[in-house]
Amino acid sequence: DIDVEASACSLLYSFFTALHSLLNEEENNTQDESDRVLDCLVTEIFTKVIQILSSEHATLSSSVKETSSSRRGWRNKAHFAVGRIMANILSTRSSSLGVDSVQKALPLVQSFIFCLIGNFDHGEEAMAAILLSQNIIFDIIEDCTTTFSSSRIVQEVLLREIMDTSSQSHVQLNHSFKLLVGHDISNSDGEPLNLESLRCGADLQLKPPTVSDNPEIISRNEVLSLPLGSDWLFKLLSGKIDLGEEPRQRSIRLQSTSNIVISTLKLILYLEKQNTQYTRNTKLGFKMYYLMNACLFPEEILRLDMFETLFRELFALYAKSSSNEEHQGAKAFMLACIRHTNKADSLTGARKNNKLIADEKILDEIFSMADAEEKKLNLSAKDLKAVDDFITDLCTAFTDYGAQYDIFCTSIRFLLIPGFPTRKRILVLNSIKDLLHLLTTEEEFKDMSGVSMLHSLQRSMSGGLPMLDNSSRDSAELLDTIVLLVRNKKISSLKSGGFFYLYAVGYLSRNLASNAIRCNCGFERMKQRLNGVEKPLLDDIISVCFALIQQSARSANQLARIVIECVTEEEDSWQRLEKKHSVMKPGIRLCLISNSFMNQ
Repeated sequence: DIDVEASACSLLYSFFTALHSLLNEEENNTQDESDRVLDCLVTEIFTKVIQILSSEHATLSSSVKETSSSRRGWRNKAHFAVGRIMANILSTRSSSLGVDSVQKALPLVQSFIFCLIGNFDHGEEAMAAILLSQNIIFDIIEDCTTTFSSSRIVQEVLLREIMDTSSQSHVQLNHSFKLLVGHDISNSDGEPLNLESLRCGADLQLKPPTVSDNPEIISRNEVLSLPLGSDWLFKLLSGKIDLGEEPRQRSIRLQSTSNIVISTLKLILYLEKQNTQYTRNTKLGFKMYYLMNACLFPEEILRLDMFETLFRELFALYAKSSSNEEHQGAKAFMLACIRHTNKADSLTGARKNNKLIADEKILDEIFSMADAEEKKLNLSAKDLKAVDDFITDLCTAFTDYGAQYDIFCTSIRFLLIPGFPTRKRILVLNSIKDLLHLLTTEEEFKDMSGVSMLHSLQRSMSGGLPMLDNSSRDSAELLDTIVLLVRNKKISSLKSGGFFYLYAVGYLSRNLASNAIRCNCGFERMKQRLNGVEKPLLDDIISVCFALIQQSARSANQLARIVIECVTEEEDSWQRLEKKHSVMKPGIRLCLISNSFMNQ
């Protein structure tokens, strides 16, 4: 019943607000019997809330989906009171709670509050500011010990975002504080309440812009702080900085930015390792998008050992997903890029939900249709350009300085996974065509047949034989692009080409095998496509093709394994073919493959 829910939320808010006041008063008084009773009550409440938060059914996601702003508002207010009292207890009573209790409770409370901050909407700035001012929610327990490391610089940045974004945001923040506690943020003396309205939004006096006004200032003043969005913590990795021209100023700003980025990465990694609800609720593609944004920071930050270590750990966590999750991750990646570029998070209420639904529907259509049909979709040129621009920026940075860093290499390769539309993958390949031989990490170069190379190749393949695993056939445009690029002498062998050489062999042999089995016209097209390819590369393609048919490759994992086994063996490719051909069932198409290419 909605009336019961409203009353329950009001009761929770009143009770926990009163309890918070009692705890603050207790700090300044000597202990007596009533205080001991209060301690017992606090401990019991804390234990019960932690039990609820650790439950598999504990979630805040429902409050985001509600269409009623009133219902969402009273839920957020009740959750705010709970979050504030839990942070207070952790901050002031950690010694009495015990190390084990704190280690278990801290990530649960952090996750609860972080989810809640992402749910806050316009008018709830005061609650967001109060929760963000709780130091404990930015603490990290190091390696399951009692040692805490702080991410307070992240806290400072977020508080500035809430409190100092613009003059209009400050007006809105004061209005929100008046509604919540009876006075604005700068007045703690309890002067008479002076509210212009009882609406959640302040009555802002918007003066019309003049010709002399700076457009950037106008735009900035029109953007209010909330909502931050559910992925608000990850967005700290996508900031832009003006380093200035003066050397000392540049040095100071670089140091400040590196501290923010590294602290953010530490906090995200901590929450990921704790498997918190907040990180579970954030889509894989959103995480990848903002993580890869960090590659666009100045090179002075990328070369830091701590940055590389944290980035590598996070990327490895996200790369462990299944192929289906990665396919969905690519879709979410593009959606995050579109929303970030269009600042769709500034839309509130139903407008925000409708925009999100529309974007997801359009992207579903993109991924279910051929790339040639993109222009027929109801997707604005601005949205298409947003993704292309980000990919181009990333590839440009890779070309300029990023190719020397393994973390940049793995980021570029993520853009080549089959979940991305063919046109996007072709854009990546053409953008870095002169550096494709550098798409191999140092570890992979040391052992081309190792586990690291195998996993990298598995994520990049689009499937096994299409007629066996119902995977999609690769487009002619992609295959033509791969053939054109692999003719470059820098990548025309395994030793020089590394990852991209294996990538090319995998795609070309898969499609050659598929066409040889079921499609005469497709087989002839593949023959034409491969005409003029270097003989060692052609040998490897045909060798893998035979093995795929012989072993009935039914997955991208099996395809990648066959590619590495065939290409990295030391004996001659045709010796391998003869051995495998001798145990194969004779078939017209297999003979056709062998005779056709051996006669070239």
